[in-house]
Amino acid sequence: MAHGHALRLARTGRRDLWLLAGAVGLSAMGDWLALVALALHVHDLTGSALAVSALFATTTLPGVVLAPLWGRIADRVESVRLLALVSVAQALVAVGLAFTTSLAPILLLAVLLAAGACLSQPAEFALVPAIVGDDAGLARANGLVESARSAGLALGPLLAALAVAAGGTRLALLIDATSFLVTVAAAMLIRARRHPVPAARDAGSGRRGSPEGARLLWRDDVLRPVVLGATTALLFIAAVMTIGVIYAKDVLGVGDGGYGLIVAAWMIGMVAGAACAGRVAASVTAVGTLAALAVQGAGIALAAVWIVLPFGLLAFFTAGAGHGLKSALLRTLIQRRVAAASHGSAWAAYNAGRNTAELVALAGGGLLISAAGARVALLVAGLVPVVIALAAAQRVRAAQRATQAPPVPQPPDRTALATSSF
Repeated sequence: MAHGHALRLARTGRRDLWLLAGAVGLSAMGDWLALVALALHVHDLTGSALAVSALFATTTLPGVVLAPLWGRIADRVESVRLLALVSVAQALVAVGLAFTTSLAPILLLAVLLAAGACLSQPAEFALVPAIVGDDAGLARANGLVESARSAGLALGPLLAALAVAAGGTRLALLIDATSFLVTVAAAMLIRARRHPVPAARDAGSGRRGSPEGARLLWRDDVLRPVVLGATTALLFIAAVMTIGVIYAKDVLGVGDGGYGLIVAAWMIGMVAGAACAGRVAASVTAVGTLAALAVQGAGIALAAVWIVLPFGLLAFFTAGAGHGLKSALLRTLIQRRVAAASHGSAWAAYNAGRNTAELVALAGGGLLISAAGARVALLVAGLVPVVIALAAAQRVRAAQRATQAPPVPQPPDRTALATSSF
């Protein structure tokens, strides 16, 4: 009887995990479908590169500015309910965008759409451990979720192009709204619940509630070098978004089609890399995360070594695989080392650091190309993260050795012995 009950629980967990992964993939697809369609619409509306840049900025700014608030909400509202409510709000915003034709309202609604995405991510991050129920399957579960997200990111721009060609921006945004409603249905079918823990006084701050996410990441001797290394490396890795276009067109000379193949190779690699996360032992998750970061950087650098499209596709596939594996393992590491009651705050804080690095990198990529050319820029953007990963891995190993080392025996207190002899 007990075995049958455990089997039913395992089946329910698998069902819930696939529902969550599907919702995450659909949401990622909808986010990029909307962004690409809106970028095309804003360009047609204004003819201004600055306006298009402002639109792209809306995707990252809410995650930076609102991270502390969003993390607290994610930790204090039941996760499935929060996912459903946010998706309903995003569906309404997407419908509003479909019928908006002026730049200012488009940018305002785009901010709201991005803010919803930044709130749903900590909620789904915190829900995964509640679904899995134990540590053994956590990396595999995160690999599935990240694979689904990567697939959604790859399909979103393609679907946007098809929808805009068939029925214009309005059709694309109405499809986006529908995807959010499907996400609501998937969320409501999830049986697992991640209920918030009642707020307790934080002894370190004298305030009610859990410590801020950034402090949770910083004060952990293992998380600190891993998260700091991953976000610092993004200052160079995210610059590939800018460098890659020039590399494909001016260095490889493969045009728009070749650039599309390079992006596709990266995305396919992300799916494959994330799927391998379950094979990494729990004891090496931290070092494995940094090893994956090093693979990502090495793949980028290799693309600059041999200027041939097939080799470039292999290099970007390798970089994407490192990216996918790194993302899944980093999620797992944070979930393991941060108390479950604060998972939302911790992930929101990491997202804020990641989004900040990506904002800086978008500008840095252009400066690097201007200073050294696309090929050298790509080499630098790949090699620096490898160095960062190796340095961070040394810090992690030192922290782990310090934790595992037996306590140093203290010499006897001779003063106390002398006093006791009287």
